[in-house]
Amino acid sequence: IANERTTYVVSARRSYFDLFLPFASGSVRNSTVYFYDLNARLSHKLATNDILFASAYLGRDLFAYPIAEMGFGNKALSLRWNHIFNDNNYMNVVLHGVESDYKITMDLDEATKASIGSTIKDIGLKTEFTSKIGDSSTLGYGLQFTRHHFQPGTARGDGDKSMMGEVKMPANNAIEAALFLGNTHKVGNA
Repeated sequence: IANERTTYVVSARRSYFDLFLPFASGSVRNSTVYFYDLNARLSHKLATNDILFASAYLGRDLFAYPIAEMGFGNKALSLRWNHIFNDNNYMNVVLHGVESDYKITMDLDEATKASIGSTIKDIGLKTEFTSKIGDSSTLGYGLQFTRHHFQPGTARGDGDKSMMGEVKMPANNAIEAALFLGNTHKVGNA
């Protein structure tokens, strides 16, 4: 695309085990079991020394039986700018976000119908510089910041006749900051 300056790839998959459940015996016939995920990646060469990358992931797993259900999910998104200063020095700046969650639902009867769940969300920024020092050594250094949001748990009754109210653990936030420095040294001819 765009005079070979832009590339992309999209992939998706899904399990189909649940299509065979209607052939099972008993209450298993009414179950659901599947997972799916979707991946996408885009790169665009902005200039000779600048490339922009974007990637995304979405995934979900579901296991459902007539009286219970468990679902798990993940989402991730990143945007990366790569700048080449010269043959020996380059930089990557990455903005990223991630969300993971789960939910478990019980449905024995209307009085005990309830669900519990949890969510974790992160958003961060990382800048990393890489410098080649001679033929055998590479220096990496930079800084990163990540904001974490934790919703450790919510339990609630579902429906008007449920005996259970709502119990919600307090959400927590955290900031993670780091400076880093590392060296990779090649020994021998390997």
